[in-house]
Amino acid sequence: MDDAICDAIKQVRVFGVMHCAIIRAANLTVSAVAAQAGLRDTCSFTEIKRQAAYEVAVHALHRNLAYKKPIMSLSRARDLVDKFFGLFTESGTRCFTNINGYTEAGKFIPTTLETRFKADAFPGSYSWTPATSATFDLGIILLGNTLSGVLWVEDED
Repeated sequence: MDDAICDAIKQVRVFGVMHCAIIRAANLTVSAVAAQAGLRDTCSFTEIKRQAAYEVAVHALHRNLAYKKPIMSLSRARDLVDKFFGLFTESGTRCFTNINGYTEAGKFIPTTLETRFKADAFPGSYSWTPATSATFDLGIILLGNTLSGVLWVEDED
C-alpha cells in the first residue's frame, strides 16, 4: 500500500530518473537508506527541518533541475508530497538532503531552506553534493525508527 504513492509519483514525474522508496526496517542509517534506494551511500547528507524537506521535495517534483521549468503543476507536486509525508508520522523522524548551501546574487547563504527554497519562487541557486552520477540530482531522505523513505530526482542538462 505504501508503494502506491511512489507509483503515483513515478507516473507524473516522467522526466529524468525518479527514486521513490518506502523502507520498513529498524535502526537504519541515512547511508543505508540511500543505498537501498539506489543513491550513493557516500554522499554528504545534510540534516534539515521537516518543512525544509517538504519544500525540497515539492521543488524536485515540480521543476526540472537543469532549467527550472515546470514539469507538473505546483498544486499536483504539493499533493503528492503531502501524501508521501503523510506516511511518516512517527515521532523523531529526521530529514536529510544533499544541499550544502544556497546562493543568491553570488552570496553564499547557509541552508535555511524553509524560508528560501520555495518551489514557486526560486531565485538564486544552491550547492549540493551529488548522490547519483547525473548532472543534477536533488531529493530528501526521511529517516524514522521503523519507517524510512526516499524521494529523489536525477536530471540531465
